Amino acid sequence: MNTSAQPHNRKVSFGAVLVAEIAKLHRSLVVLLSAAVPGFVLAVSLVVTAKQGADLATLGSSTAGFWAFAMMPLGITALSVLLAQIEHGSRGWDHMLALPGVAERIFIAKGLIMWLVSGVWAATLLIGMFIQINLTELVNPDLFTGVADYSLLSGLLFKMWLASFLLGIIQLFVALWFRSFVVPLALGIGGTFAAIATAGSYEGMYFPWLMPLSMLRSDSAEAEFSLWIGVIGGIALLLLMQAVMQRKRW
Repeated sequence: MNTSAQPHNRKVSFGAVLVAEIAKLHRSLVVLLSAAVPGFVLAVSLVVTAKQGADLATLGSSTAGFWAFAMMPLGITALSVLLAQIEHGSRGWDHMLALPGVAERIFIAKGLIMWLVSGVWAATLLIGMFIQINLTELVNPDLFTGVADYSLLSGLLFKMWLASFLLGIIQLFVALWFRSFVVPLALGIGGTFAAIATAGSYEGMYFPWLMPLSMLRSDSAEAEFSLWIGVIGGIALLLLMQAVMQRKRW
């Protein structure tokens, strides 16, 4: 009886690629970054309210504004560099992309992981605000006036997270394309500072670095437009990134 060995060409599933990418985070600084980014916003909020007090009716939206304007885009910049350098640092791209089924899935997995991590940041900020307000009210109830609307804050942070999808994929695309971390870092810092010049303008709702902040616009139609551009644009760019990056060789 004549038998021959068949090559093992079974493709790796998307779930397996996603799990493998998540496992890589345990050996990185993602946990530290995830504590530092929302933690800094909470620390600033604590210092400000401890000195001057606050109206709880507006504290949530002002904290979310600071989050969307500064710490979210800067945190996403740092996260994109961190996720890309996990691969660039080990110089293992060609070996990894040679595995059956990985090249067609890995970049989408990286994009989704980046978005989910930033979602954890938003949830951490919401929980931290709840704990901070309640502990402060126990220690010194005279610091606060009004009533906190946590449902409004959670909805606002959720929309900001959705609107940040395009920004996140832009940063990740650049970080993956260039081996050096300098280029995506410069892009992120430059984009954040450019947002200062366009904040509040009508054109700002088209600028990816300002789309999360646009959720605070008084015109609900403009806010919704930025939200959908952030989500749909992020999905389209994620698919383009997958198509382009799987053919790149380092």
